[in-house]
Amino acid sequence: MNNDNLIASVAEFSAAVGQAFTRLATDLSGATGSSPQAGVEPVEPTGMRQQQIIEIERLRDRAGMKVAEIAEALGGYDVANTHLALRSLEKKRVVELVPGVTPQHWRLTDEYMKGRNIWDREELILALDCFVQADTKPSEEQMRELQSDLTFWALARGQRPRSAASVAFKLANFLSIATDGAEGFEHVGRRDRDVYEEFGSRPDALREAATAIVGALEAADD
Repeated sequence: MNNDNLIASVAEFSAAVGQAFTRLATDLSGATGSSPQAGVEPVEPTGMRQQQIIEIERLRDRAGMKVAEIAEALGGYDVANTHLALRSLEKKRVVELVPGVTPQHWRLTDEYMKGRNIWDREELILALDCFVQADTKPSEEQMRELQSDLTFWALARGQRPRSAASVAFKLANFLSIATDGAEGFEHVGRRDRDVYEEFGSRPDALREAATAIVGALEAADD
């Protein structure tokens, strides 16, 4: 399965979200007369490589990571291009250089991480259930349903909802596990593997767990 096919149903939506955030930043800056960096939400990444970068768990560590380490986590991506992607994310206030560290280390900004947690076990179960039910190739309707459930989960906890592109890349991580790295993305988190190992060969138990999560959300909303 081609990675581009996996995210085709959400690429246009993700680009539109990014453009909307950019317009909002411009409008707010004009309204306040302040610098674009002051009091403005970070711009949500939209590109494939940028989405891969923000999913690297170690970037949440205040010590950060070297460019070469980030490139390696991306499956051996070119270091120079990794640096360009980081600079682009820096302009969006998503990543920053760790002050006073040589060689350069990068990390996610505190501003970007507000309300954005590492994927919960429940979120991973919902995503894996979609992946398994769709036989690795979710339809647009299945992607929308998964996005809705994940948004419901995030808002119920006061968290920022996952972007559509982030959801697609998580499914690509599961594809990598399912195909022993032959397809999907090479950077896979420990939590992804743990949930896959628990439920990957037990679709009935996975469906039951996912249904229970959605049911609990619906009950809490009544």
